[in-house]
Amino acid sequence: MPHIQVNATCPIDREQEQQLIAQIGDAISLLPGMKAEYLMIRLEDDCRLFFGGTGSCAFVEIDRFGRIPEEASQALTERLSDILERVLDISRDRMYLKYTENPYWGCHGRNF
Repeated sequence: MPHIQVNATCPIDREQEQQLIAQIGDAISLLPGMKAEYLMIRLEDDCRLFFGGTGSCAFVEIDRFGRIPEEASQALTERLSDILERVLDISRDRMYLKYTENPYWGCHGRNF
């Protein structure tokens, strides 16, 4: 039930897309009870984002049903930052990651 959206200022080619999908899918298991088969990923490239007035940056949104333990969010932040730095060549000091805990989450026509 998690959703991760990556907004990046750079283009993302098909090879990078597949790397991101696989690696983010592996990383989601750092959140208790989360599995890649339930993960929805949205990749937005060539975004008009500016960090400190300049480009070459990323904004990542992590949404999930229920509470996100602090230690798990820290581990996921480290892993996602590493992935984006390696795959997209965006420095980890040019990224923001935002977590949202949702009390309601719907799938298959019903809420959990």
